[in-house]
Amino acid sequence: MRACQIEAHIPPNRRLEIVVPENFPVGEAEVIVLSRKGTTKEMIEPTNALDALLTWQQSLPRQSRSLEDIATQVREEREAWGS
Repeated sequence: MRACQIEAHIPPNRRLEIVVPENFPVGEAEVIVLSRKGTTKEMIEPTNALDALLTWQQSLPRQSRSLEDIATQVREEREAWGS
């Protein structure tokens, strides 16, 4: 599989024409368009359960735990096992 990165501008009519280099193979290809601007949740609709889970996870507030907090919890869990 070969890849070709091309800079482009999406016009208001949202029609995109690209020209690949002469040495690029002809035949079937997969085209992926990445926007440089941020996207909103309204623009992205989950297509399956994993997408829905990741979208939900990204909506959660960020939490941070210190390494000391995690080590304390692990130690307490091990002590609760009684071994």
